[in-house]
Amino acid sequence: MEETADGELRAWVGDFGIAVDLSPGGAGGPRGGTPSYVAPELLDAETRSRSDRRADVYSLGVTLHQVLTYAPLPGVGTAWTELRESAPGLPPDLGAIIVRCLARDPADRYPTARAVADDLRRFLAGEVVEAYADHLGYRWGRFAARHRRLLTVAGISAVLLALALAVAAAMGVRAMRANTVAEQRRDQAEDLIDFMLVDLRGKLEPVGRLDLLDDVGGRAMEYFAAVPESELSDNELARRSTALHQIAEVRMQRGDLAGTERPLAESLALARELAEREPDNTERLFGLGQSEFWSGYALWERGELEAARRHFEAYEEISQRLVDLDPRRADWRTELAYAHANLGFVLQAQGDLGGALERFHRALALDRRAAAEATDPAAALDRRFDLALSHNTVGVVLERMGRLEEAMDHYRRELAIRQELDRHDPANRRWREFLGTGHQYAGALHLARGESGQARPHLGVSRDVFDGLVEHDPANGDWAYKLAWAEIRLGRLERHEGRGGAAWAAWERAGAVARRLAATDPERGDWKHLAAVVDYHRGIAEAAGWVAVDADAGSAARRAVERLQGLDTGATDDRRTRRWLAESLILLGDGESAAGDPGRAAERWRSAVSVLAPRMDAAPRDHQLLVAWEGAHRRLGEAGEAERARAVLGELGVPPERPFAHR
Repeated sequence: MEETADGELRAWVGDFGIAVDLSPGGAGGPRGGTPSYVAPELLDAETRSRSDRRADVYSLGVTLHQVLTYAPLPGVGTAWTELRESAPGLPPDLGAIIVRCLARDPADRYPTARAVADDLRRFLAGEVVEAYADHLGYRWGRFAARHRRLLTVAGISAVLLALALAVAAAMGVRAMRANTVAEQRRDQAEDLIDFMLVDLRGKLEPVGRLDLLDDVGGRAMEYFAAVPESELSDNELARRSTALHQIAEVRMQRGDLAGTERPLAESLALARELAEREPDNTERLFGLGQSEFWSGYALWERGELEAARRHFEAYEEISQRLVDLDPRRADWRTELAYAHANLGFVLQAQGDLGGALERFHRALALDRRAAAEATDPAAALDRRFDLALSHNTVGVVLERMGRLEEAMDHYRRELAIRQELDRHDPANRRWREFLGTGHQYAGALHLARGESGQARPHLGVSRDVFDGLVEHDPANGDWAYKLAWAEIRLGRLERHEGRGGAAWAAWERAGAVARRLAATDPERGDWKHLAAVVDYHRGIAEAAGWVAVDADAGSAARRAVERLQGLDTGATDDRRTRRWLAESLILLGDGESAAGDPGRAAERWRSAVSVLAPRMDAAPRDHQLLVAWEGAHRRLGEAGEAERARAVLGELGVPPERPFAHR
């Protein structure tokens, strides 16, 4: 290689070991060329006559090795392990090209020097290198390679191409090529992150192994921080936004709510910017809708309902716009169904059962249409899954409105679909999870109505489902939480049937799960609530004499009240906290009454009435609240109110509370 007077670079082909004396006197061996560059078949009299241009490929491989390593060839037929030792910094795919050139058997080499050049071009373009395509770790190795500064590698590669093709390469062209390579490799890095967080997540979610993506999410955040947004195209920004909310979703399912804030904020900001640039681009709108949804869902998980509602309303507006832009696209109608359901959940939590039911019915109608129209087998299964979920949401609200027969009908419809899906793919853990949840709802309603024989099969299946899921992935907090509730409900069933020991054993198992979850994330509201409910049930066991009162921690009922008062902010939007707080206050009052302090007991029972009153106005036929309402008024001697509550419970087919047996 020399530099001419005008600054151009000129490549000279000096010695590839291909100059051979073909005169009759040269039959005994090659008379020209450097021996270390000569292909092994040319050194053997038996194979020399069958040699072809693949001998040139070998010589080219030796040259490439010399240029890149500044070292002589370790030996004939160099393997990758040897090359890695002699050139530890060499990219694996570039090394694979050299190794293929240097294969001892000509049949294992590239067929021509041009084929070598083609693979080198693929290397420069960041594409799959033919010589290394069959290596299992290839694409993962490229992920790391794409983060490097590539000017040096690109420059060397340009020299290699010059050697291979004997063509001069201008320095300006070389720089442009390096920039192109850097961009292509960055694109591929984002493609790989997108694959890991979206496509691979889709494969891991059904088998319940989202834990495998935890480290990927952290590394992806580091990568995103290292590449300025100003250098990315709109498509790259959209992909980044998607990956960020996928990172947040994985963290959410792992119980790390605090870890969702940064990726969700960045995802939403990117998605809004892109949608503003192209307001009629449906893919940009869809991306924004997803970011709005996950931002709202994280707030929902934190109990910030009004803030969550604003994001869900934005998601609904976006989903409706998508439907308006392309009414024939089924995916957009499905998004609109999700949006209605999200707002239904918020309204339900805020006590507006009528508004929630209207939203859930809208979602149910859209899901029925989607399930009926789906033709693709995979899409049809997804739509059936959504339809089952809509039946559940409608059933829950109907149950709280006192329309128990209608609610049970929806639970049965839900379960029929869940069982159908489970039979289709028993290994799909997500479908198994919702099968277990469906059995819990049906079993709990049967139990509330005193139908223990019908409740037991449902509650038993639910416990077994979640026990199996937690065994599969002990780190999945959502599954562990649902297992604890399955144990709590089974314990209530055992108590209803008079088996105190079995009831306590189930509640103790639930307590073990609750303690483990609290250690994982002590601030998560759902898990704090679970710990309080476990304390309440331990309080029942203490009152009945199944277990001694904890000498250090004191009354479990008192602990339950303290925990639940810490969760209850005085707002009217937390029905479940109010329900369990009222029941815990009643239980605590019963203990104080049994201990000979009727004044203190009456104070507890009156507090229970105060806690329930706002909810009773909103849902006067909510059977779970009515049971506590009737019990508190009965203990206070307010027969009229207690009798009215018993009358409604009788209409619903729900027996009044069974009195606690104090020692």
